[in-house]
Amino acid sequence: MNDHEKLGYALVDLGYYDIPEHLANYIDYEAIGRDYDLETSGEFVNGYYISF
Repeated sequence: MNDHEKLGYALVDLGYYDIPEHLANYIDYEAIGRDYDLETSGEFVNGYYISF
């Protein structure tokens, strides 16, 4: 993963956010990833998001 959108999708897939399936097409996954990145200490490294 190397961008906020992919991070957003991963967070939803891992269960950090509970998104009803009928709303999945309307969610801004990039905003979810960006907000998570701003709220935590982490960075993208070699295709991964490392949180520390």
